[in-house]
Amino acid sequence: MATKQDSRREDFDDVVRQLREDFEERLNEMETKLSKSAQIDRKTLETEQDMMRELKHRFKAVGERMNDGVGRADDLVREHPVLVVGGALAVGLALGALLVSRSRD
Repeated sequence: MATKQDSRREDFDDVVRQLREDFEERLNEMETKLSKSAQIDRKTLETEQDMMRELKHRFKAVGERMNDGVGRADDLVREHPVLVVGGALAVGLALGALLVSRSRD
């Protein structure tokens, strides 16, 4: 014959079993969400790393072109110093004239 205490014990065991099942189910859901989030974060990180590599490559290419341009300008100044100084003087005079005419208006 089942006593009240046995009945309460069975009820308690059922409640504990249900709580354990709920906890395990929620834990599994959290693990799944965390795994999906980690995969998204890895993909985002990989994409950002690819973008950084591309930017570094482009900056390097731009730097090389700038160095080439500076080298050519340096060669031009060394080969034709009078022409370069005359050109710089002409540009300076033109800018000065524009600024003076604007300040009068």
